[in-house]
Amino acid sequence: MPLALLVLGLVGGTGPAGAEEGDLARDLGLVSRPAAAPSERLAAARRVLEARGRPDPDAALTAALALLPYDAEVAGWLALRGTDAGVPAPALAARLRTQAAARAEPAALALAWHLGARDPAWVAPLCAARGQAFVRAVLEREVGRVPTPSGAAALDLEPAALAEVLEATRPAARALDQAVGPDAAAAFAGLSALAAAGPAAAALLRHEVESALEGGPPGRMGRAARAALLMGVRRDPGACGLLGRALKAPDGWVRAAAAIALGDLGAAAGAVDLAWHLATLGDDFRARDQWEWPGTSATDIPAAEWASTEYYSVDALAAGSLLALGVPGALGYLLHDKPGELRPPSSLYGPGWHATGDARYGRSAVAYLSAMLDDRFVVGDGKGGADVVRHDSGYGIRTFGAYTALGYDW
Repeated sequence: MPLALLVLGLVGGTGPAGAEEGDLARDLGLVSRPAAAPSERLAAARRVLEARGRPDPDAALTAALALLPYDAEVAGWLALRGTDAGVPAPALAARLRTQAAARAEPAALALAWHLGARDPAWVAPLCAARGQAFVRAVLEREVGRVPTPSGAAALDLEPAALAEVLEATRPAARALDQAVGPDAAAAFAGLSALAAAGPAAAALLRHEVESALEGGPPGRMGRAARAALLMGVRRDPGACGLLGRALKAPDGWVRAAAAIALGDLGAAAGAVDLAWHLATLGDDFRARDQWEWPGTSATDIPAAEWASTEYYSVDALAAGSLLALGVPGALGYLLHDKPGELRPPSSLYGPGWHATGDARYGRSAVAYLSAMLDDRFVVGDGKGGADVVRHDSGYGIRTFGAYTALGYDW
């Protein structure tokens, strides 16, 4: 009996909550072991697909490589579990992509497409096979929320109409593949291409951000964050409402990207959502964005995860975007001792140049700015400049430049 028939319906099932990562790793290793009996490999694959835990992406793709010669659909589900959990090693993904592309069945082509092959000759057969569970899962991640002229969900369209959507967004999807890749030059090229692309790219970017609002797979959050940033850079019409909602996305980096993008977008309506973010202290993600390093009483995030948690970054970016939108009092949020009060902080030197227009205050601020740009220890030492970042990669380095001058007198 084909392996797919035995595990079909198990994906997304109701396996035991909180599956141990060690169990997943052992089962994935068993699937990949050539000497294991077929029944053992099958049982291990079933456990992996039933489990709710997140597998190691590389282990999942290695298992998919081992199963691909036997059953492309099960290999695809294992790979999808891995890429949903995180970003696999590029070389491993490329190897699986190449081997899947060499096979003719729709599940293998869907797997190769998901891993970045995106051959235009596959568009029609993939759309014709959208009724197959794995193919549909891939297409859902690719274009499931792309807006259509009729307003219908893309996957509810007839195959020919769905093929038009998939083909129209294919160049933008390839560019986004580049933008999230490990090569800096290729990533810049992908981002630049998307910044200059047409309406089909705008539709794909909206799809990625919309997916993140619903708590999409962690492995795709890099795509969603870049999509949000690009919506601001492109100044896409109608992006303001979606970016405002993205300030509430479960993923912290998507929220950070949305905060930046609202400033880049330049729409005055974005100030409402940015101010909401700063003023709302009782929401369920505030602990991740607060200024103080959290103690155990301030957050339920385990101490072991603190190093990878975004604390104040979204707040700071939201305040910066409010400044870009012409809300000068937003700087008061960064410096005032009462968060949420969007007004300039008090100063020993009076209300300052921004409030009074007194040139003395302006000259002092410019002097601070020049020193923070060019100096390091004392004014005039010339030890700052672009190389100053080599000395400190933490929060303190962010004060060099404009923000110290603004903090002195705004």
